[in-house]
Amino acid sequence: MGISKMKAGDKGSGLPGDQFAGQQKIVVRFKGPFDWTYTARTLQRWFEQRRFRFYENRIKDTGKRIKADWYAQRDIDEFWAERYDIKIEMWHLSSQEVMVNGEPRKIINGMAQFTIKDTTITDRNHFFKGSKFKEFLGKLYMEMRWREAETDFLDVHQYRAQDIATVIQECLNMSTKHKAPW
Repeated sequence: MGISKMKAGDKGSGLPGDQFAGQQKIVVRFKGPFDWTYTARTLQRWFEQRRFRFYENRIKDTGKRIKADWYAQRDIDEFWAERYDIKIEMWHLSSQEVMVNGEPRKIINGMAQFTIKDTTITDRNHFFKGSKFKEFLGKLYMEMRWREAETDFLDVHQYRAQDIATVIQECLNMSTKHKAPW
C-alpha cells in the first residue's frame, strides 16, 4: 500500500471532471541568502524535462515581499491529467550583488516559503459533460479505471511532489553538509 489514503469510495461525487488532491501539502521554509533566479529557472527546467507545461499565474514583487503562484500540468492519457500547484511567498527581503565565476549574480536574503500541492484531474477534455447519460457513462468509466489510477497515478504523484520539494531544497542549499556536527 502506497502513501495514498484514498479508496474506491472516496472519489468525491465520483463524476468525471472532479479533482482529487493529494493527501499532503508539502511546505518548504527557508531563511537566509539564496539565488531566486537560479531557483526559479531550475524548477522550471525540472518540469520541462519531465514534459510538463509550466505556467506562472501571478508574480507580485514589491521589493520587500514577493508572491508567486505557479503550476505545472501534464496529460497522462485522454482521461487523466496531473497538476502541481506551487505557491511561493518571500518576505523581509534585501538584495546584494555577488560575483560568481566572474558573473554578477543577485543574491536575496530573507525568508521564503514554498507550498506544493499535487492534484489528479479526471475527464480533462470534458468528454462526459453535457447530459445525464454522458455523466452516467463517465461515472461508469471512472469506476472501471479507479483501481488503475490508485496503483499507477496517485502514489506516483505524491512521490513526485516530494521530488519537487527536494529540488527546491537543493537550490536553496538546504541539504545537510557532509560530516555536519549534531
